[in-house]
Amino acid sequence: MHATKLFIFGIIGFAFGLGLSKVSDSGYFQKWNKLPTPPQHVIELVPTDPFLIKVSDNSTYYYSSWKNEGWLPRTIQTEVDEDSYETIVQKPCDFLSPEFFPRLNMPRNIVECFQSYTMVADGRIKYTVAVDGDGNVWEWKHIISPEDLILMFGFPLIGLLVGLLLAISSGNKETQKSLALKNTG
Repeated sequence: MHATKLFIFGIIGFAFGLGLSKVSDSGYFQKWNKLPTPPQHVIELVPTDPFLIKVSDNSTYYYSSWKNEGWLPRTIQTEVDEDSYETIVQKPCDFLSPEFFPRLNMPRNIVECFQSYTMVADGRIKYTVAVDGDGNVWEWKHIISPEDLILMFGFPLIGLLVGLLLAISSGNKETQKSLALKNTG
């Protein structure tokens, strides 16, 4: 009976840790950020880089969120090392992805959107930009570093250990109760 309880609690703990790892890896805990109002009415989003947004209405602007530089005229561009990463861009967005999971602070009535997924040497970045019906520009990003990956692999093991400890501690309480009944009876 004790081995069965250890096995069941261990499997439940491992499954819980695996689920928590998947939720953390997907970005469900990340929040949307409303960017400052662009200098022009937004006509089109053009994904140029995971860290820049090109917004155009007769003149063109970039938004640099990585360095918090804000809206920059098209004549100012940051240098990008093209060999350091590979980016996959999807436009329009997949509205079934984690960033569109219902939450309080997120864009509503999205009229335009793009998603990018970048693999870099030391992790990966998922970046989404959306324009809502009022012309507000929103961003969502989920950065996974090597330390995060180690932690995500650790969640199932931590869950397994917690499950085993719960099984052992519940077994000790049952043993203590039976010994107490024998001593009083």
